[in-house]
Amino acid sequence: MKGPTPEDIALWKLFSEGIKRLTKTKTDFATPRPAHHLSSPAPKRDIVIPGKPRGTSQPLVTLEARDLKAISIDGRLDLHGHTLERAQASLGRFMNASQQMNRRWVLVISGKGLHSADGRATLKTFVQEWFRQNTHLVVGFAESKPQDGGAGAFYVKVRRLRIHD
Repeated sequence: MKGPTPEDIALWKLFSEGIKRLTKTKTDFATPRPAHHLSSPAPKRDIVIPGKPRGTSQPLVTLEARDLKAISIDGRLDLHGHTLERAQASLGRFMNASQQMNRRWVLVISGKGLHSADGRATLKTFVQEWFRQNTHLVVGFAESKPQDGGAGAFYVKVRRLRIHD
Protein backbone atom coordinates (compact mmCIF):
# COMPACT_ATOMS: atom_id res chain seq x y z
CA MET A 1 0.00 0.00 0.00
CA LYS A 2 1.32 3.45 -0.91
CA GLY A 3 1.67 6.29 1.53
CA PRO A 4 -0.54 9.37 1.54
CA THR A 5 -0.54 11.58 -1.53
CA PRO A 6 0.50 15.25 -1.30
CA GLU A 7 -3.19 16.14 -1.57
CA ASP A 8 -3.99 13.84 1.39
CA ILE A 9 -1.22 15.45 3.46
CA ALA A 10 -2.48 18.95 2.63
CA LEU A 11 -6.05 17.99 3.54
CA TRP A 12 -4.89 16.45 6.83
CA LYS A 13 -2.95 19.60 7.74
CA LEU A 14 -6.01 21.72 6.96
CA PHE A 15 -8.24 19.43 9.00
CA SER A 16 -5.93 19.14 12.00
CA GLU A 17 -4.80 22.76 12.38
CA GLY A 18 -5.93 24.22 15.65
CA ILE A 19 -6.07 20.84 17.36
CA LYS A 20 -4.07 20.75 20.58
CA ARG A 21 -2.34 17.62 21.83
CA LEU A 22 -3.49 16.42 25.23
CA THR A 23 -0.83 16.79 27.89
CA LYS A 24 -2.23 14.36 30.44
CA THR A 25 -0.96 10.89 29.62
CA LYS A 26 -2.44 8.79 32.41
CA THR A 27 -6.12 8.22 33.05
CA ASP A 28 -7.40 7.99 36.59
CA PHE A 29 -9.87 5.17 36.98
CA ALA A 30 -12.21 5.08 39.93
CA THR A 31 -12.07 2.08 42.21
CA PRO A 32 -14.69 -0.36 40.93
CA ARG A 33 -17.76 -0.83 43.08
CA PRO A 34 -18.64 -4.31 44.26
CA ALA A 35 -21.23 -6.13 42.17
CA HIS A 36 -24.82 -5.69 43.27
CA HIS A 37 -26.56 -9.01 43.82
CA LEU A 38 -30.32 -9.25 43.76
CA SER A 39 -31.95 -11.52 46.28
CA SER A 40 -34.99 -12.07 44.08
CA PRO A 41 -35.51 -12.04 40.32
CA ALA A 42 -36.39 -8.75 38.67
CA PRO A 43 -40.11 -8.16 38.10
CA LYS A 44 -41.47 -9.19 34.72
CA ARG A 45 -41.56 -6.26 32.32
CA ASP A 46 -44.53 -5.25 30.26
CA ILE A 47 -43.44 -5.41 26.65
CA VAL A 48 -46.43 -3.77 25.05
CA ILE A 49 -45.68 -0.51 23.28
CA PRO A 50 -47.37 2.33 25.18
CA GLY A 51 -50.20 3.91 23.21
CA LYS A 52 -50.57 0.91 20.91
CA PRO A 53 -53.54 -1.41 21.19
CA ARG A 54 -52.95 -4.97 22.29
CA GLY A 55 -53.56 -7.24 19.34
CA THR A 56 -56.03 -9.53 21.04
CA SER A 57 -58.68 -9.28 18.33
CA GLN A 58 -56.60 -10.98 15.64
CA PRO A 59 -54.87 -14.25 16.50
CA LEU A 60 -51.47 -15.09 15.10
CA VAL A 61 -51.40 -17.39 12.11
CA THR A 62 -49.34 -20.57 12.38
CA LEU A 63 -46.96 -20.35 9.46
CA GLU A 64 -46.45 -23.63 7.63
CA ALA A 65 -43.32 -24.71 5.76
CA ARG A 66 -45.15 -24.14 2.47
CA ASP A 67 -45.75 -20.51 3.48
CA LEU A 68 -42.00 -20.02 3.85
CA LYS A 69 -40.78 -21.63 0.61
CA ALA A 70 -40.80 -18.62 -1.69
CA ILE A 71 -40.78 -15.60 0.59
CA SER A 72 -38.87 -12.46 -0.25
CA ILE A 73 -37.40 -10.61 2.72
CA ASP A 74 -38.37 -6.93 2.47
CA GLY A 75 -36.51 -5.74 5.58
CA ARG A 76 -34.13 -6.89 8.31
CA LEU A 77 -33.58 -5.93 11.93
CA ASP A 78 -30.59 -7.22 13.91
CA LEU A 79 -31.04 -6.97 17.68
CA HIS A 80 -27.72 -8.58 18.67
CA GLY A 81 -26.26 -6.78 21.67
CA HIS A 82 -29.41 -4.75 22.42
CA THR A 83 -30.73 -4.36 25.95
CA LEU A 84 -34.39 -5.30 26.41
CA GLU A 85 -35.40 -1.63 26.52
CA ARG A 86 -33.47 -0.80 23.35
CA ALA A 87 -34.74 -3.95 21.62
CA GLN A 88 -38.34 -3.03 22.50
CA ALA A 89 -37.99 0.46 21.05
CA SER A 90 -36.14 -0.73 17.94
CA LEU A 91 -38.56 -3.57 17.26
CA GLY A 92 -41.59 -1.30 17.68
CA ARG A 93 -40.20 1.35 15.33
CA PHE A 94 -39.10 -1.26 12.78
CA MET A 95 -42.42 -3.12 12.71
CA ASN A 96 -44.47 0.11 12.54
CA ALA A 97 -42.27 1.38 9.70
CA SER A 98 -42.51 -1.99 7.94
CA GLN A 99 -46.30 -1.83 8.08
CA GLN A 100 -46.33 1.78 6.82
CA MET A 101 -44.00 0.79 3.94
CA ASN A 102 -46.25 -2.15 3.00
CA ARG A 103 -43.53 -4.72 3.62
CA ARG A 104 -44.90 -8.28 3.66
CA TRP A 105 -42.01 -10.30 5.12
CA VAL A 106 -39.24 -9.11 7.41
CA LEU A 107 -36.41 -10.94 9.16
CA VAL A 108 -35.87 -10.15 12.84
CA ILE A 109 -32.57 -11.44 14.21
CA SER A 110 -32.53 -11.86 17.98
CA GLY A 111 -29.63 -14.27 18.35
CA LYS A 112 -29.84 -17.64 20.06
CA GLY A 113 -28.86 -16.33 23.48
CA LEU A 114 -25.88 -18.66 23.78
CA HIS A 115 -23.62 -15.90 25.11
CA SER A 116 -26.02 -14.23 27.53
CA ALA A 117 -24.85 -13.83 31.12
CA ASP A 118 -27.52 -16.06 32.61
CA GLY A 119 -27.48 -18.63 29.81
CA ARG A 120 -31.09 -17.88 28.83
CA ALA A 121 -32.21 -16.60 25.45
CA THR A 122 -33.65 -13.41 26.93
CA LEU A 123 -33.92 -11.42 23.67
CA LYS A 124 -35.25 -14.38 21.72
CA THR A 125 -37.98 -14.99 24.30
CA PHE A 126 -38.78 -11.27 24.45
CA VAL A 127 -39.11 -11.01 20.66
CA GLN A 128 -41.48 -13.98 20.46
CA GLU A 129 -43.67 -12.56 23.23
CA TRP A 130 -43.64 -9.13 21.55
CA PHE A 131 -44.94 -10.70 18.32
CA ARG A 132 -47.73 -12.46 20.25
CA GLN A 133 -48.81 -9.23 21.95
CA ASN A 134 -48.69 -7.02 18.87
CA THR A 135 -50.92 -8.77 16.38
CA HIS A 136 -52.04 -5.40 15.04
CA LEU A 137 -48.60 -5.46 13.34
CA VAL A 138 -47.83 -9.19 13.04
CA VAL A 139 -49.80 -11.83 11.12
CA GLY A 140 -47.49 -14.66 12.15
CA PHE A 141 -43.86 -15.62 12.65
CA ALA A 142 -41.64 -18.66 12.32
CA GLU A 143 -38.04 -19.60 13.01
CA SER A 144 -35.90 -18.84 9.99
CA LYS A 145 -34.00 -21.24 7.76
CA PRO A 146 -30.36 -21.92 8.74
CA GLN A 147 -29.01 -19.66 5.97
CA ASP A 148 -30.99 -16.71 7.42
CA GLY A 149 -30.07 -17.28 11.06
CA GLY A 150 -31.89 -20.48 12.03
CA ALA A 151 -32.94 -20.58 15.68
CA GLY A 152 -31.62 -17.05 16.23
CA ALA A 153 -33.90 -15.31 13.72
CA PHE A 154 -37.56 -15.13 12.74
CA TYR A 155 -39.48 -14.64 9.54
CA VAL A 156 -42.30 -12.25 10.36
CA LYS A 157 -45.34 -11.69 8.17
CA VAL A 158 -46.37 -8.05 8.56
CA ARG A 159 -50.07 -7.26 8.88
CA ARG A 160 -51.31 -4.98 6.13
CA LEU A 161 -52.32 -1.52 7.20
CA ARG A 162 -56.08 -1.10 7.10
CA ILE A 163 -57.31 2.37 6.23
CA HIS A 164 -60.72 3.13 7.68
CA ASP A 165 -62.97 5.87 6.29
